[in-house]
Amino acid sequence: MKKWYLVGLMAELMMLGLVGVAQAAPVQWATNGHYYDAIAFPSGITWEDAKTVAENSTYLGVKGHLATITSMDENSFIVDNLGGPFALNTFFLGGFQPAGSPEPAGNWQWITGETWSFTNWHPDAPNNLYSGGGTIALPYGISEEVLHFWGNNGTWNDVPLASGWYGLIVEYEPPPFTKWAGAASFNLTFTNPHYNEKSKNTELKKSKEAFTGTAEVYILEEELTLNEKGCYVSFFSEDGNMTFCIKEIASVSTYYFKRTTADTFYLIGTGVSSITEDGEVFEGVVNLDSSGSFQKDISGQLSSIAISGQIVGGSNYDFVFSGSFRATLTK
Repeated sequence: MKKWYLVGLMAELMMLGLVGVAQAAPVQWATNGHYYDAIAFPSGITWEDAKTVAENSTYLGVKGHLATITSMDENSFIVDNLGGPFALNTFFLGGFQPAGSPEPAGNWQWITGETWSFTNWHPDAPNNLYSGGGTIALPYGISEEVLHFWGNNGTWNDVPLASGWYGLIVEYEPPPFTKWAGAASFNLTFTNPHYNEKSKNTELKKSKEAFTGTAEVYILEEELTLNEKGCYVSFFSEDGNMTFCIKEIASVSTYYFKRTTADTFYLIGTGVSSITEDGEVFEGVVNLDSSGSFQKDISGQLSSIAISGQIVGGSNYDFVFSGSFRATLTK
């Protein structure tokens, strides 16, 4: 997920004629479910261009915007989890002051329309008095009407709209999804390369194992959606030693999973696996080929989802596995 996020973001920045450096992946604040990312622009960027970059950035299918901060807890989370106050010094936020506003502190607003109630100004801000700095030469004393981090301590400062600084904070607000979860059972055959000391040859050793655990799918407006970990479907065994995360699904899955089109569906996709054996973690790939049905109660409301099918995968040269699974999910 991190690799694809970076590739997509870089492509968007290049189309905009801008070059920035994002961290590996946005981080989520559990309090509001939003994700935040810091994008550095060592050569500088203006507030308006930063706003464009943020609004053209996407994560988990959701477009971003310059971050809006409404509490000290949110401010601290951003600073503490995106590199610290020194790294984020001068990064733009989503605050601005419309033309004609009373100076220096009148009518500040967030680009999202959220209430401007919390502030974290630097001790001498706002002052509406530009004193230099940044990447663009501007006259001293011009007005200041946009917001950025300042002072190496996570406080805020007002700067001119036309000034250039060194980065921005993006915020993503994914809509809430509904998690359907339930008991799952797996019957898998593992094939491992095994070195035979007697014959001095490598042989393939097979073993059959049964697992029980939990399966989860995530639905938004009657369609499959990604959860906070980037999974459409998640499986994890009861002992915690086996997890599967389906990160990509075939378009046929999206079409048939809509509850309004049919009572049955296909669910086909690929993702990543993690299996722990004797304390060692093996990470690899997994492929899912399944179908299922929607079960409704007497009033016609969806009450459960039944899924069954085949699952295959492996971990480099350590082992491959294949087998069947079955799960019944409820809200």
